[in-house]
Amino acid sequence: VHPPIRMQNQTNDNTWVAPQVKSFTKWVNNQLQKKHYPPIMSIVDDFCDGKTLINLLNVIYDEPIEHNKGKLSEFQRRDNIDKAIKFIESKNIDLVSIDADHIFNKNVKLTLGMTWALILRSISQYGCDDASSKNIRSILLKWCRDCTKEYDNVDIKDFTHSWKDGLSFNAIIHHFAPHLVDYYSLSGKNAKENLTNAFDVAEKNFNIPKLLDPEDLTESVVPDEKSVITYVSQYYLKLAELEYKSNIEKGEEHLAKMDEWLRKNMGGYNKLAHEFSMLLQRKNEAETRLHGALAEILQFDASNNLHEKFLKLSSLYGNLRMAFSVLRGKEFETMPEYEPNNLMNRMKETTDMLSRTRIKLKDIAQSIELNSDTLAYVDKNKELLCKKYNSQKDDGVKAITERIACKKENNLSSTVGKLCEEKLALLKDLDRHKEYENYRLETAIKLFKTYDSSDTKYIDEVNFNNCCFVLNLDTDRDVIDGRIHYDDYVQFVKESLKKLSIKSGMACENVTGSDDE
Repeated sequence: VHPPIRMQNQTNDNTWVAPQVKSFTKWVNNQLQKKHYPPIMSIVDDFCDGKTLINLLNVIYDEPIEHNKGKLSEFQRRDNIDKAIKFIESKNIDLVSIDADHIFNKNVKLTLGMTWALILRSISQYGCDDASSKNIRSILLKWCRDCTKEYDNVDIKDFTHSWKDGLSFNAIIHHFAPHLVDYYSLSGKNAKENLTNAFDVAEKNFNIPKLLDPEDLTESVVPDEKSVITYVSQYYLKLAELEYKSNIEKGEEHLAKMDEWLRKNMGGYNKLAHEFSMLLQRKNEAETRLHGALAEILQFDASNNLHEKFLKLSSLYGNLRMAFSVLRGKEFETMPEYEPNNLMNRMKETTDMLSRTRIKLKDIAQSIELNSDTLAYVDKNKELLCKKYNSQKDDGVKAITERIACKKENNLSSTVGKLCEEKLALLKDLDRHKEYENYRLETAIKLFKTYDSSDTKYIDEVNFNNCCFVLNLDTDRDVIDGRIHYDDYVQFVKESLKKLSIKSGMACENVTGSDDE
């Protein structure tokens, strides 16, 4: 049950009554026109037969209420009001001792209190389970402050003084549609002009009814809070859908970016793979020649026994030097390149060259293994990045990042480090794409529940089309016959999103196919 709707403390001079009656009457007329009910002059005078009140409830809840029609007796008028009040209370709204006699006898304050309860209920349809005045005031205030936090000369602290100069209204409009308001040319000194501009722009572009006149703010020492809340709530209700649509369009832009990445990389992969395959073939041919040369060297060593022959040659050189010294009295001389030390150096150079080649090949193999292992690790752990709202997600990113950093310290190639960073960025983009998909479905459900205020599990064709417009989905008129059930609606949205995904995938495949040809 929603908390009781209690009147806020008002000033003793009752200056708040007239503007509140006026703004609440405008709000009621705006509701009535949705189903083409006739407008009224005043809620105080026109609620007293019950018919207008029942019409209003039919608009808000989309439920028929049996009532007396035509020319009514006093008893029938009271009976209509009683039916309306019982219906309101059946919706878990406590009217705090307001009864049919109060409305019939045109009790101004209690009629305003009942209307305020219905206004709060109407606002609460947009994702607010608690329809208390305090809660809705808090939600609206936070929304307004979030929209205007970056604007000079706007600091919304309440629903009275913060709106008197008109800058707050213009800032909210500018936040959602900068092209409609030249905010930075406005001055707080021109309050009436600012208010007139904002009210005109809001009505023309967002179909927000003028529930207030500029004078209600400029000529009041303390503007009526409930009247201001009622009017500001229309901005919240109208622009919430605009915000949904804006976020969905951002998601579609992100999807287009991802599709472009997919088309670009799918189209080039086979070409790059072919080029790499040809390089591998050339490498294999070189390795074959290398293996042949190594085999020839080993065979040469085995056949000629260079080590043994060098030992014999070195020994003979030593013997000749000794003999020459004794027999001829001089040193044995030969060509420098034939001296044992030089021959030894040449043989060592050959051996060292082969050894260095083996080490280099081994290092290359180890580097390939290390780099491949790192990329495989990122691929293996990508699910940590792709699960929405997974508490391990940040830990997974951190773990992978730390592993990459560790491997960089161990001579991980800069190319692989860059590839890892690109892979992480892609995984985050894919996760963001999934979040957009979920947001779209969540928004679809929220919109349905907004229009289905009585929880009938049905919305009519007009509201269905409104949902499709906000969601940027094509309307499939075959799925409905005047109205659509919640389950069918959700299924329609899911299938539409799937079709968009398939359509995107086919576009990518077509690009790939044309490249292959």
